[in-house]
Amino acid sequence: MSYWPPRPPAWPPSRRRASITRLEPDAFVELVTRQAAPLVIHAVVGTFTTKYNYLTSYKGLAFVTTAPRELNLPPGTELIVAKTLNAMI
Repeated sequence: MSYWPPRPPAWPPSRRRASITRLEPDAFVELVTRQAAPLVIHAVVGTFTTKYNYLTSYKGLAFVTTAPRELNLPPGTELIVAKTLNAMI
């Protein structure tokens, strides 16, 4: 059954959000170490002080961290360098 005019979505696209969990840098590295083939998105941000933002997914959940220096990720980590990560980080 279709309706005319079409119904608007329950939530507008701008309000749909995913669940993101913030971790301390050490806990983030430990989580990445648990993965068989880790994929990490990395962005360097900051004007006066440099911050390193990292994002990964584990068992369907998204995890982020912000570190004052680059993290020592395990060998074999696929690293994607981005200009920026979402402002929610």
